[in-house]
Amino acid sequence: MNTREIVDELPEAALGWLREGPWTAGRLAEGRSLQEVLADPRRSAEWAEAAPPVARDTLALIVKRFGPAPFPEEKLAQEGGKPPFGWTGAELRLAVQLLRRDGIVFAMDRPWGDRLLLLPADTCAVWRRLLLPLRIEPLPEEIWMDGCDAAASPLSHELIAGWSAIRRFGLPLTAKGAPRKQEAAKVASAMRLAPDDIPPQVVPPSWEALPPAVVLALRLGSAIGMLQRRGQSIAAEPDEAAKDWLALPAAEGELRLLERAADCLLPAERPGAWLAAEALRDLLPMRWYLAADIAKALPTEEAASAAEAWIRFLRAAGWMETGSGTEGAALRWIIETDPARLHETQEGSGGYDTYELMPDLEAIVPPEVPPASRWELELLARRLSEDVVAVYRIDADACRRAQTGGISLEQARSALERGSGAPLPGAVDVALRDWFEAALAVQAQPASLPEAAPPSEKPQPQSVGRPDAGVAKERDKRFGERPDNDIFGEGGAADRAIVAEPARVWDARPPTLSNRLYPGAEGVPPGWLRQPAAYHVSTRKELVERAIGWRAGLRLSKGSAWIDFSPERVELCGQGGWRVWGRPFVRTAGSGKPALADSPIVIEAGEIGPLMVSLPDPQRADGARPIT
Repeated sequence: MNTREIVDELPEAALGWLREGPWTAGRLAEGRSLQEVLADPRRSAEWAEAAPPVARDTLALIVKRFGPAPFPEEKLAQEGGKPPFGWTGAELRLAVQLLRRDGIVFAMDRPWGDRLLLLPADTCAVWRRLLLPLRIEPLPEEIWMDGCDAAASPLSHELIAGWSAIRRFGLPLTAKGAPRKQEAAKVASAMRLAPDDIPPQVVPPSWEALPPAVVLALRLGSAIGMLQRRGQSIAAEPDEAAKDWLALPAAEGELRLLERAADCLLPAERPGAWLAAEALRDLLPMRWYLAADIAKALPTEEAASAAEAWIRFLRAAGWMETGSGTEGAALRWIIETDPARLHETQEGSGGYDTYELMPDLEAIVPPEVPPASRWELELLARRLSEDVVAVYRIDADACRRAQTGGISLEQARSALERGSGAPLPGAVDVALRDWFEAALAVQAQPASLPEAAPPSEKPQPQSVGRPDAGVAKERDKRFGERPDNDIFGEGGAADRAIVAEPARVWDARPPTLSNRLYPGAEGVPPGWLRQPAAYHVSTRKELVERAIGWRAGLRLSKGSAWIDFSPERVELCGQGGWRVWGRPFVRTAGSGKPALADSPIVIEAGEIGPLMVSLPDPQRADGARPIT
């Protein structure tokens, strides 16, 4: 789920304290909406610079281990003490409250008692870039690579081919809701994607026999808005969000597909795959990187193992190429993966954003042509070849099919003039009129081509520069929303792990930023929480048990040394004695920050000298425990 969807579902009680938060109130006073403030990357960057270490580390842990998928809050405690973090469960509990207060993490209570935390999908990628950047240097620019295969056709070309096949042949559904095999095979044959190049996807049982390319076309088509479910069939009918995507310049259209691909295609139960897909975007375009260096630099072992399959998909999508040099296998992006850099390169650039329509009825289509023009050609012509340059031919069958699909002669003329940027050649104009007038098919559905713009205006699909800020803002807003009529019943992969909407109950309680966060803490002697002191053996046991209940740490003296210790359980011994099992905080080699030891130790009651409970103070700005 993205930020806008979550805010739309939150009860008014939650919206009230969110609007008053220290990271939202001032920005809302500038006239912006709550959704805009919470999803603003500039706010995220400022927060990452100023946030308490425990909150920043906890957010990094969430991104690293769970990504945009919902997860039970108790799982944080299992991970937070490990390197490189080293926080107790009590500190993580406080950090969650800080993250909720600042509108970064949201909580939901499920009817059967489980409590889930969720990081919105649209902000998760922003936090990953801020907190877990991929730190790696490219190879020298003059490096030579062998074995570079010809770049594959961009993914948008293959998807448009698949969607046009759905438009042409239809895609009826069986009684179980699965696309019929015969039509699905036609869609797969229109796309040149090998099954092994597409990441395995979680689909409904009735969809498991579908070719992977068809699942890819359906999933991304639904996410973008190109495909709609109409009763017992799937139709290729672009909605408003899809029309916005079609109108983008070619390079930006590919980037938008890349941004949606990980969310749509990668299973939520494998956050490492999402992490690898996002981290790879930190690599500079057109610069070679060693595959071995990338594997070492990825944040987790799971991400490193998942990267190979995702890179294979990126190659098949025409976004990346691989090669081999003297130091081993290497790879590089061949598209721009950063929106800001892309907009800088687009401003003032020309490019071949129109195709050439020849008198012999063939259209020569360079790769820079926007998706809208390519989609219109799929509806009006027959594709002869697809390489770096595509070739289409207008013929009688294509015109008959177009008219059957509800496209009029005037719409066809307007689309071809718009796409070619020039008046129609005479031969083309005559042929169109003859074939459309000869067609006997009855108009079967409303026209799907954009209306022709007035002669004095340049049509929106042909825009190649950066759009007006207001237009771009509204377009991005629509593009980022999940289609209401999703053919799978859900939006992205992370959404498929979330309980259905009727069972979602968002936690509207304001964050607890006092000792009430730790039951009973307000009733203990203040000295237990302030500084180590010597106590009777029975009082020492009570301090230890309190720390276990709060999942807090202990600072204690053992012999002549002071240690920070995370108690886990008390074990009773004979004759009323007891001992405590737990893990000390230790500094690993090369790191100045203590983290929980891998193996537990036991401390006898008699070995414990002065001690205190290291309970984080919610009133302090950093909430950090004292470290020896």
